[in-house]
Amino acid sequence: MFLPDGLIARVCFPSPGLTHPGYSGCNTSKARVLMGQQRLLTPFLMILLCFSGVSAEELLENAGFESGSEGWVPVGPVLLEANQTLAYEGCCALEVRGRTNAWNGVGQFVTKQLIPGRSYAVRGQVRLLSGESDQVSLKYRKIDESGTQWILLAQGVARSDEWQEFVGAFTYEPVGAVDSLRFFVSGPQPGIDFMVDALSIIELESAWQDEANERIQALRTRTLRIEVVDANGCPLPGAAVESVQERRAFAFGTAINRNHMDNTTYTDFVAENFEWAVMENAAKWRQNQNTDGPPDYEDADAMVQFCLENDLRMRGHCVFWANPIRVPDWVQPLTGTELETAISDRIESVVPRYADVFEHWDVNNEMITNRFFADRLGEGIRSSMFQQVRARDEDVTLFVNDFSILTSNRQTELLQQVEALEADGASVDAIGAQGHFPTPPTGAVVLKRLDNLALAGKPIWITEFDCPVADETERADALETVYRAAFSHPSVEGLLMWGFWAGSLNNGPDAALVNLDWSLTESGIRYQALMDEWSTEVSGTTNNSGGFEFRAYHGRHAISVELGGVLHHEVLELVAGDDLFTQRIVLAQAGSCPVCLADLNLDLVIDGADLAELLGGWGGSGSTDLDDSGETNGADLALLLAEWGTECGP
Repeated sequence: MFLPDGLIARVCFPSPGLTHPGYSGCNTSKARVLMGQQRLLTPFLMILLCFSGVSAEELLENAGFESGSEGWVPVGPVLLEANQTLAYEGCCALEVRGRTNAWNGVGQFVTKQLIPGRSYAVRGQVRLLSGESDQVSLKYRKIDESGTQWILLAQGVARSDEWQEFVGAFTYEPVGAVDSLRFFVSGPQPGIDFMVDALSIIELESAWQDEANERIQALRTRTLRIEVVDANGCPLPGAAVESVQERRAFAFGTAINRNHMDNTTYTDFVAENFEWAVMENAAKWRQNQNTDGPPDYEDADAMVQFCLENDLRMRGHCVFWANPIRVPDWVQPLTGTELETAISDRIESVVPRYADVFEHWDVNNEMITNRFFADRLGEGIRSSMFQQVRARDEDVTLFVNDFSILTSNRQTELLQQVEALEADGASVDAIGAQGHFPTPPTGAVVLKRLDNLALAGKPIWITEFDCPVADETERADALETVYRAAFSHPSVEGLLMWGFWAGSLNNGPDAALVNLDWSLTESGIRYQALMDEWSTEVSGTTNNSGGFEFRAYHGRHAISVELGGVLHHEVLELVAGDDLFTQRIVLAQAGSCPVCLADLNLDLVIDGADLAELLGGWGGSGSTDLDDSGETNGADLALLLAEWGTECGP
């Protein structure tokens, strides 16, 4: 399901509080669908039906400021005034004027509205009244038995020429009795006034798993019919059919480390448990060329060879890394033309080398808070990197990739980064969201943060996942929560964990699927159980019409058919789709085609066209006289109706 190039479409993404077995509702936005992105998208990604439902209760009083500042309080010595000319929606927005500190803003006490342990979605519109652009944040201040804390709910850049949307999600987890809980908007530099509108806090559905499982069945499976026939197309009933899934369409993978590629236990586990791989370090600039000389790709090449031999598809991580400490030592003092030349040489060297292997490239890793190249060459170098990589590999999928996207509320910043890159001429094909969870996440919050990222209208990959907690059951539950949420989300196409063995993990052995002695942890057992759950292995026999029908997960399936001692093998790729997928298999044995007396128009099906022809010959003889009684009458009509809907012949 794709749109013509350049078409502006109504794109639906999930909203909290809307319930439906298929998905939990949608927000609408505009997305320009590019023909060049079509190879990346599933039919469910860019255009989803908006399901009906009843909105959950808005927890903020006067959230749209239709009653001026009623219910809201100044944060600091500011003046709150209604604005009736520049509202985002409705009659009014609220101005925040006279700010003397960055923390000055507008807030509302929600101490009684929020329930401990529940999860919430937050969103709002902000526009500056002075200046061009500046940082804005949505937070809450919590005073409880642990003291005073300020929790970030959403953050990004607000502008004076247009409204900017800020989105986030959180689980409310106070300690003991709560003295005060205030939601507020603040952030621009002192002296910069701003407006707010359409602020919202809505509770998320806590029982998310059942709906997630229903979405998985709707999004990730399709009805497959194996149809066994003879050379004339006649059905062969009673054939034994077996289908075994060899590869999933959804990407499940892992990061791999060069230090362990000579360990056959390590490499065997990778080959047996994953279908995608990404090098932890071996494709990075600092590792490839740490001195000003010819780059060294020996380690990367060895890992590529392993992946090719084991049918592992690969991501490229990364062409550049914006963190100064991750830049090669010899590059760090460069500026101007010398740095531009080094950047171009790096692209020219690494991108074509792996063009036939890497399906993705993280172009300039972790740009939200890291600015090595932009600080030296200006913002334009970021989009230039994307353009140069695209010029050297027109088929590779180009990613932004950043940390804490799913573990905190940085979705707005990433959305704005994508928008800025594309406004400057870059082609951003997909979003990479890292998820190194320090504590087990809440499924509803993971889903909502994915919803927020989906506002960009691009495929999402969770490029790095782990959850380093000592309790094995909690760690396994965290893995299942993230995997089930991601697999159920229509915009997510892949999920790679950042390592698996206790002897090789950035975040230590508490993140492991496999212990040092190669026994499975509870997380490893849970991971393998999920892979079994989301794979298809079935068997049965063909019915009288030669068909065997079942629901199967998208991907590659090995089909075996046996009849009369003759065995036939075939491999098919089951792609996404709502309709029946039929694979016809022709055997040498002779089948039996049904004979239909009433197929008057010889189209091999008994339907209304045959009925019309029979009625047209009513009372006469000839072909419409099915029982050869000499007259077309009710007896012939009865014969036709008895065969109604029958498919005749091959």
